[in-house]
Amino acid sequence: MTKKIKLVSILAFWLSTGTSLFANAYFTGFAGAKVNFGVQNNSSDNSKVDVNGNIEAYLSGQINITPNILFRGEFSIKTTDLIDTSIFTTANTNSDDYNSLFQIDEISLIYRRTLLDSTNYLAAFVGTYEPIGSDVLLRRQFGVQQVASRLMENWLGLSSSVIYPLFGFGISDVIHFAQQPMCIGLYAYVNQQYEVKWMNFDARYAGVYRFFTFDVAGGIGFPLRTSNQQDAWLVIDRLLWRAGANILIGNAYTTSLFIQGGVVDMPFTQRDNIDGTAGKFLDAYFLIEPRIKTNKFQLHMGVFHMPATTAKNIMFIDSFNHISNSYSTTASLGVNMDLFTDVLYIKNKTFVFGIDSSLTLPGVGLDSLIQGTLLANSFANNNFTIQSTPYLSTKFNNGDLKAALKVNITKFYDGYNDILGAFAFSIGYKSQL
Repeated sequence: MTKKIKLVSILAFWLSTGTSLFANAYFTGFAGAKVNFGVQNNSSDNSKVDVNGNIEAYLSGQINITPNILFRGEFSIKTTDLIDTSIFTTANTNSDDYNSLFQIDEISLIYRRTLLDSTNYLAAFVGTYEPIGSDVLLRRQFGVQQVASRLMENWLGLSSSVIYPLFGFGISDVIHFAQQPMCIGLYAYVNQQYEVKWMNFDARYAGVYRFFTFDVAGGIGFPLRTSNQQDAWLVIDRLLWRAGANILIGNAYTTSLFIQGGVVDMPFTQRDNIDGTAGKFLDAYFLIEPRIKTNKFQLHMGVFHMPATTAKNIMFIDSFNHISNSYSTTASLGVNMDLFTDVLYIKNKTFVFGIDSSLTLPGVGLDSLIQGTLLANSFANNNFTIQSTPYLSTKFNNGDLKAALKVNITKFYDGYNDILGAFAFSIGYKSQL
């Protein structure tokens, strides 16, 4: 913990003094914070009510040290209940169960150079760098508005949904062509998350046209180990591949179709599967979302299949499994509908008002759909969650202020004794610094 505190202190000092060290340096960034509140009956005394609340926040910034050298950093924090517990720990604690999780999500240094009819971005990075599945690369390279689905919005960073994160420490090279609105990128990085380090190589191709936007990528990874043979510098006995894509047919001003999908950790042979079967495609991630736009309202309808790590950070869906009384640890299948208007005026101020509704099948994957056991595994066992979330947002100063009320409709009729627990309120703010 001491090393983390020292690292954060050094970064904070560097950021605060950067403009004084470099005459031409300037800072741009984004920040956001959301507070969630909920109520529920006391587990030991039903006559009492427990109030809980937690915070999700992030800070993402870029310092242009010189016109050609850029420094980027992104940090996030997520807390547990702030009403009954503290986010701070005492100096003499022996517990590793902290009440707040602080993460350094990205640190990168980029050298930008114009060559002929293109601009080259050579970067060294640590953490999660322009993950596949988010629209961070498209926004950074082309300056476009949000392409990713509103369903995938979170308050833990600029990235929305992530198919695979490009996580580790490594280098990348992205070439942005001047004559065509497209770019290509190559990534090489080492992932240290597991007991054995993994070497990864990825390639990426993205472009923004009037009625077509795309960001596709793929790569391979192999473990870095030499224990299998004493005389070998490197033994590659396993290869995993992955791929992901964001595709928008149309644009933000027209009726459009958004498609997002991908697979991770796919083995080249059945021998690499734990159970000896070729069923990893059942872990595929996808979101298919038609977007209908009129002068008065917009309607986004989506069908999704996403891993638990993604679902747990999404405000508009609930992956709580009522059979096991716990959140899903595997993928969740579901549908979503977001009906909203951005032409609501109150006292000459513009508001966005909408209702997002979703049906989620926690722990129910593509295998249930393919094998024809979807009804037995979900609806017959009451293993589904219906949630409706009215929300309201407006511009405030240099950012967006958003409030939402989540209502878990399922809890009203599945024998759940804590009706108060069906409601949760959140209010958040995002701003460009």
